[in-house]
Amino acid sequence: MSITMETKRKERATYLLDILTNNLVAGARSEINIGRALSEFKREKFYKLFNFDTFNSWLQDFETKGLSFSKARYLMKIADGLDQLGIAQDRVEYLGTSRLREIFAWSVKTHEVKILDLLTCAKDLTLEDITRITRKRQATNRRPCAKLIRICNIENVKIIYEAMDYIRLNGKQVSDEQALADICTCFLALKNSL
Repeated sequence: MSITMETKRKERATYLLDILTNNLVAGARSEINIGRALSEFKREKFYKLFNFDTFNSWLQDFETKGLSFSKARYLMKIADGLDQLGIAQDRVEYLGTSRLREIFAWSVKTHEVKILDLLTCAKDLTLEDITRITRKRQATNRRPCAKLIRICNIENVKIIYEAMDYIRLNGKQVSDEQALADICTCFLALKNSL
């Protein structure tokens, strides 16, 4: 590697460290910046410039500056997820890190549509609602938000999840598809009666 290239890498790594340190000290307005800087630091293997063999060993050393290992991991997952989906940071900052953390608990690769659905309706949901949705439905491949919005033209997605929970709480042993069909039938009947 040429000296110029190595110098540029060192300058970029130092710049990212400044971003990390300044955002941590200032109580960053947006922790997504921290996640982005950490992701680039790992992807470009800048930790090797500071004599660390692995990103994890560098991150453990960096913990002394006030960034826990687990927080670093979820901030990176949020930033990487937003980048993969092509979503600008300023469009989701108002949701806060806690909501974004729950939404990006899902893998973007396998749950892209569900993540986009949740990001679309997250302003109407509490953190508890989002947690309930992501934890209950992590293993499923349902898309009730998209289907019901298309079929019934429903705006408030929170109603959909509450209806699905209501069906299950009233003792019905039904599949996700049947629960969704029951909800669609009810909403369409209500819509047609108005």
